[in-house]
This record gives sequence, C-alpha cells and structure tokens, in this order.
Amino acid sequence: MGAGIGIAYVSQTAHATSSTYRASTLAADQQVLRTQYQQLQDELARLQSSERIVAAAQQLGMRPASSWAYVTSHAQAGLSSSSTQLTATSGDALQQLLTALNAITDSGDTAR
Repeated sequence: MGAGIGIAYVSQTAHATSSTYRASTLAADQQVLRTQYQQLQDELARLQSSERIVAAAQQLGMRPASSWAYVTSHAQAGLSSSSTQLTATSGDALQQLLTALNAITDSGDTAR
C-alpha cells in the first residue's frame, strides 16, 4: 500500500510540474501575442493617418485642391455625348471629369 501512495504522489507531482510548465508557456505565448497585437494596432494607426495619406498622394503627383466643387444629384436623362465625351487620349482626365461635372451642374442650374 505504501508503494501505491508513493507512485500516486510522484504521478501527481509530475502532473503538477507539467501543468505549471504549460501554464508558464501559455502565459509567455499570450504576452508575445499581446505585443504583436499592439504593434499591429500601431502600424494600422500609422497607415491610416492623414499625414501618411497626404504624403503618399503627393508622391503620386497629387496636390491639395485649390478650390472645392460640390455636386448635387438631380434626375437627368444623361450626359450629352457631343459636349462631354471623355476620351483617354485627349487631355487630362481630371480636367475632363471637372468639365463634365460643370456641364451637369450648369444644365441643372438652367433647368431650375
């Protein structure tokens, strides 16, 4: 009977040691994951910052607008293809878009 108690004690001690080691390992893993999560949150905040977006836009040749234009939506049949046709080969695409938008707003103003 004494041998059985000794084996049970050794078995429980080994199990407790193993469990303690596993708990320590999991706690260390959890800390590593928390650190990685914080680093990813910091990186996300950096990537979403307006300063970074402005800098990236400037590297692409974009610049702040010198004036703002607002477009209101009205039910219209569509654009006249003769006056506002956009082509990839004629001029600056942004300028063509602004011309088309101005044509829409101008025709909306005269219809009122």
